[in-house]
Amino acid sequence: MEATKSSMVVSQFLENIGLAELKPQLEAHRIDDEVFELLDDESITQIIPKLGLRLKFKHHYNLRCNSLSEAHRIDDEVFELLDDESITQIIPKLGLRLKFKHHYNLRCNSLSEGRCKLSAILDSI
Repeated sequence: MEATKSSMVVSQFLENIGLAELKPQLEAHRIDDEVFELLDDESITQIIPKLGLRLKFKHHYNLRCNSLSEAHRIDDEVFELLDDESITQIIPKLGLRLKFKHHYNLRCNSLSEGRCKLSAILDSI
């Protein structure tokens, strides 16, 4: 299966982290750029059953996802002020944005003191 425009980000990511050998596995599961942003632990385990490869993939995948807050220099004080428009600017990809907002709402609604910390949200994703 030839890499299409929709899977170029996935191919580039795998090449950058030295796991180009996983391309056929992701292609077999039809992981394109949109689906790539929605991967969770369970789906990664199904796609990459070998522990060493999976750990390396997850490490780099989590670094990629967590870099959003660092790239925009968001601390806990600013985080509490985020509105939908700001979140859309920071996280333009719909899949990631929906996942973030879901965890944000779950975490913030469960806190009795009413304070929602960015690090707690990123740890729960």
